[in-house]
Amino acid sequence: MFNKIPFFNKLFHHKQTAVDESDWRQTSQAAIFFPGYQAELAPETSPAEIVALQTAFLQRFDERMQQKLKKIKKADKRDQYIIDEINQVRQFSPEMSIEIRTKLAQIKRSLLEN
Repeated sequence: MFNKIPFFNKLFHHKQTAVDESDWRQTSQAAIFFPGYQAELAPETSPAEIVALQTAFLQRFDERMQQKLKKIKKADKRDQYIIDEINQVRQFSPEMSIEIRTKLAQIKRSLLEN
């Protein structure tokens, strides 16, 4: 049987894995992540574990931002989008360590420079 999909479509159409943005463990949205992980933290959770969870969140956040910014062509709109998204994460800064706040500032700087 012949495959009806042309050869080039196989090369250029990569399947994207679906991410459950409603699960705090997989989301890149601050409004879902921070309340979700705070609700599940145990009193004996070490600060290193908390930093690891927040670092993983920032990595997902940065990846999502990179993808969304590829679609925005105007520099003013890109900058405003970056600032708005960073401010949404900063609402939760009292729950973040200095290390995480520093990484967030580095992400903002790198996104604004691109």
